[in-house]
Amino acid sequence: MAVGININQIKNATSEEAKAKGIQKFTTLILNTGLKFANQITPRIVKEIENVFPDGECPPKEDIQKALTLRNNVVDQANNISDKLDSFSKIVLGVSSFLAVFVSLIKGINTAKSILTSVATGLSSSPIPNPIVNQILGALNTVSSTLNTIQQNAIFDSLGKQKIIPLKSAVDGASLSLSLANSYIEDFVDQLMELDNKISSCDDGALLPPLSPQLILAAEFAKKSRQSINETAYNGFNIEIEEVPFSPTVNRKRAIGLTPDGIKLIETPLSFATNDQILINELKFIIDRDNLKAI
Repeated sequence: MAVGININQIKNATSEEAKAKGIQKFTTLILNTGLKFANQITPRIVKEIENVFPDGECPPKEDIQKALTLRNNVVDQANNISDKLDSFSKIVLGVSSFLAVFVSLIKGINTAKSILTSVATGLSSSPIPNPIVNQILGALNTVSSTLNTIQQNAIFDSLGKQKIIPLKSAVDGASLSLSLANSYIEDFVDQLMELDNKISSCDDGALLPPLSPQLILAAEFAKKSRQSINETAYNGFNIEIEEVPFSPTVNRKRAIGLTPDGIKLIETPLSFATNDQILINELKFIIDRDNLKAI
């Protein structure tokens, strides 16, 4: 799946106040990061699953080792990206957890807190191994604490005087772009976990260095976010996922926007994406970018 988003259009849609706060820089960076996952990292994992485990059977040991090597290289690359985002967030926005800024810009601080609480509750019944769950909970506590700091800084200035404009008002036009990037991260995490399961089922002694808990938490946040909103209607469009045969065994998908009368007016490019939310967010981005309305 190749994804193309015009970064300059995002810059032009960002308010001057957001630019002054450095949020526009963060938005551009995180979206570029999401595109890197979508166009470079995740396709490598998908291809490896198809090539090494095509029939669900265990391949020769040397093939498993090659898949393990690729897997660990990808995780190392993803973790480096997570670390760089933390560093950039600290320099530009003064907060050392990119995810805390990320989720607050997508949903607003109070809503983000509520969703993260729901994520924490759901982790108790998650198929994720306990040691990794503990790491995620540690990251979640850090993010929650950082959200409190962000909220305090958004309400009061350094002299304790109340501000009129909270942080959320400075990110007009950013939330959808960030949500789209989060969908790419979610798809990456899902595909990586599928590869991990296949490797582990064929070699229970395989060493799988853990993925950054912030990235896993971002994916869990995206899943919980979708449960609280209606994803099928946007600016008068009814959004559906359409499948088109590519081969006898493989389909491609695209999101389509329909009028209330069922007339198709807009669509995304055909994609091999496994996460329908990515296509939905891409269509929403196009609708916002081009200021489209169905009615």
